[in-house]
Amino acid sequence: MSWSAKSTVVRAADSFEAGRALVREVRDGLGAEPSALLVYATVNHDARALLAGVGEAAPAAKVVGCSSQGLIGNGLALEDGYIAGAMGFAGDLRVATTAARELTAATGEKGEAMGRELAAAAPELVVVFYDALGGADVDQMLGGLRRHLRCPVVGGGAGQPFGRAAKTYQYFGAEVLGGSAVALALGGGLRVGVGTSHGMSPTGVVMRVTKVEGTRILELDGRRAVDVWSEVTGCTDFANMHDIVAWGVGVKREGGYVMCVVASLDEKSGAIQVQAAVPEGVEVMFHHRTVPAVVDGAVGMARELRGRLGGRPVKAALAFECGARTSPFLGRAETLRENVALQRELAPEAPWLGTMAWGEIAALGGEPCVMSYTYSLVALGD
Repeated sequence: MSWSAKSTVVRAADSFEAGRALVREVRDGLGAEPSALLVYATVNHDARALLAGVGEAAPAAKVVGCSSQGLIGNGLALEDGYIAGAMGFAGDLRVATTAARELTAATGEKGEAMGRELAAAAPELVVVFYDALGGADVDQMLGGLRRHLRCPVVGGGAGQPFGRAAKTYQYFGAEVLGGSAVALALGGGLRVGVGTSHGMSPTGVVMRVTKVEGTRILELDGRRAVDVWSEVTGCTDFANMHDIVAWGVGVKREGGYVMCVVASLDEKSGAIQVQAAVPEGVEVMFHHRTVPAVVDGAVGMARELRGRLGGRPVKAALAFECGARTSPFLGRAETLRENVALQRELAPEAPWLGTMAWGEIAALGGEPCVMSYTYSLVALGD
């Protein structure tokens, strides 16, 4: 079976025209009408107008995507301002999309319904985007999804400008959603390779979670979680996201530590807010980031993935880099250097599209789960 992909990033400020331009450039690169489109945009854009432009230019395409802190393209890593990007797929592919609204209610059941709907396409890859600020236990959604899917599941949390959390958006056709999850399934002879890199160094300080409330860690070793956080990290300004993102909460699971998103710290309740429920009694360890670990880890991931592919060509690459790794930590110049080096290592000629996500979906022990401070990379071929 034959398929092709094309990606593009545009910086037009008119949202409707930006949507039309995305389709025009993708169509020109494909030489055909796209059957599926992944679309990302910064929140500066009017998302409804953007999707209206996409829909007018490609009425038959299935569209899924989300708002983003920033976008990654061929030789590009951009944040702030009016940025929109798309990757289009054409050819002999099976395509399915689905959405789950109000994800905080019956989260597992809604994930299972999504998986059941996508399974009809017999997919070889599923890409999922979710509201990172909605409070849903995303691992529950992924668990339900997995009951009907055995292919790789990747994706991330919809983003916004780095800093105080406000709102993120998920795209489903012409709809702009909140508090939801959306997904795209692709099948039809795809060869899928997935790599993951954290760039985190363990502190060696091991603790037990002794009290939780949903996705809020209330106590560690019987003490208020934020007090333990301050003691280990030295961070006392709970509103300073730049300090917060230099650290990660590693949750012990089979296969290693999962880096949890620290969405906020609450001095009043003593809670650390994360994106997926952490069970009482589980072992956790704080991890710290360094620039060499982040950059060298990402490039090493691409090198390892290229080795697993055994020289077979990559026809498209999808990137999901944590927004807390980019300008807030690496800085813009180093983020660009990291992504250019990674692209050169894996597939410099292939179309690339990436989102700077607020939480990343990657596999641990063969099962997808929500991570943070992570770079998840997907290479697609025949």
